[in-house]
Amino acid sequence: MSNIELKSRVYKELESADDYLLEEILGLINIESTHNEIVKIPDYYKEALDKSISQIK
Repeated sequence: MSNIELKSRVYKELESADDYLLEEILGLINIESTHNEIVKIPDYYKEALDKSISQIK
């Protein structure tokens, strides 16, 4: 199925979707859009991890 056909099917389903389904779909979209986001670890966590690693060695 092509991209255009998939979008057409999604649009048709969205037209009759209830609020619950729409919220679930938005949740999935948000998860996917933040999936590639880089998470910054605070310095104090990095320091604690470094300390733990040195203790293991």
